[in-house]
Amino acid sequence: MKWLHKGEKESITVIMNGNLIFTSFGLAVGFVFGLAMMLGTWLLLLRGQHGGVISSASGLFYGYTYSFGGGIVGFIWGFIYGFIGGGLVAWFNDLFSKMIYKKKS
Repeated sequence: MKWLHKGEKESITVIMNGNLIFTSFGLAVGFVFGLAMMLGTWLLLLRGQHGGVISSASGLFYGYTYSFGGGIVGFIWGFIYGFIGGGLVAWFNDLFSKMIYKKKS
């Protein structure tokens, strides 16, 4: 795929593989979401605060509780949801960029 920018005489070639982008972006977002859920749970536990928000989220995420073990379960759920969400963002980005920057014949 060639990207032409206004004012440039040469084109920049960018090789994109939709599956690679889906996988790598999904892994990155999944890791960040999972880490946020785990560290958020653990931080609240260490500060001695009540887990009202986490208790309500336990209805959505099976096995997620306000405990150190629940933080690990939260990491797994956050990773799953983040992987799917991040992968879909990358897929839609690839789809729309192909639609916008397609070659005109």
